[in-house]
Amino acid sequence: MIDQQKLFNAVQNDDRGALNYLFERYFDALCPFVNAYVGDAMLAEEIVSDVFFNIWVKRKTLKITGSIKSYLYKAARNQAVSYMRRPSFRYETLQEEIRQDPAQEPDALLIHQENMQGWQDRIDGLPNRCRMVFVLHRTDSFTYQEIADLLEISEKTVENQMSKALKSLRESASIDQHLSK
Repeated sequence: MIDQQKLFNAVQNDDRGALNYLFERYFDALCPFVNAYVGDAMLAEEIVSDVFFNIWVKRKTLKITGSIKSYLYKAARNQAVSYMRRPSFRYETLQEEIRQDPAQEPDALLIHQENMQGWQDRIDGLPNRCRMVFVLHRTDSFTYQEIADLLEISEKTVENQMSKALKSLRESASIDQHLSK
């Protein structure tokens, strides 16, 4: 495992390879996190790219004392919130095209896509903070303490939000199962 402080020191010493390593390692995880704020996948990618651009521009004066991962998530959140405060911000939903895998049977693929979309809809239906806590813990593997630090809330609040998310997801799955009988 690469020492994060040495990696950041390399960025500060103009090592573009170190910045590229950070970009490749965290970009794909940061985009869905930012998308939860802005509701636009392409805009989320742009915002995350700006985070890395800003790190490069400010590399000589930037101080990161803790985890680079935590710093990147906080910077991405702040950048997203800052963007949403702009008067020009408009929430637009983009629909993605369904890609079909020719190796799978069309019916099996359709059922799988419907199931995945159902779960994504349930997750998207969670209250904002609840959804963010759930995604950070289940998708991005953050600990409750890391989530608390990132969102600037108590660890107990993270625990409560996670319990609320799981309860809501179980209830919605149970209702869907009952309706499909």
